[in-house]
Amino acid sequence: MIRASFFFALCLAMAGCSHQPHHALLDLSLVASEEQNPDVNGRPSPMIIKLMELKSASAFNNGDFFALYGAAADTLGTDLVAMESLAVRPGETVKLQLRLKPDSRYVGVVAAYRDLDGDNWRYLLPLKQGKQNVIELGLTEDQLVRIQPGNKE
Repeated sequence: MIRASFFFALCLAMAGCSHQPHHALLDLSLVASEEQNPDVNGRPSPMIIKLMELKSASAFNNGDFFALYGAAADTLGTDLVAMESLAVRPGETVKLQLRLKPDSRYVGVVAAYRDLDGDNWRYLLPLKQGKQNVIELGLTEDQLVRIQPGNKE
């Protein structure tokens, strides 16, 4: 009887463990240059950054800046899992450690530059599920760029 109870308890414990969602973890560093986002007089300016947890990439890749920045929920629909905004000042480094939602497969980053040229205001990061994802993004004068390890700006 004790053996059967132990076996039943062990099966329940294993079943519980097998259904745990696998969260992706993200260590994100945003490194703003001293010349970040110049205003009309050439003075560096703070910038709003939006982080979007996504189920898929296509709506994010196809959305324009104003649709993603101003109406992300409408533009991304059910692909949007979660969103967060933060301000970054020139010369500042912001380090975030995020435990992402189980449905998140990508993190889209949108940088609100004063002058929008091309797609330099967005970055899409595919996530490794159940793993630690580490990325460093540079906020330069006019674009959002990935900083490769050992290649600090």
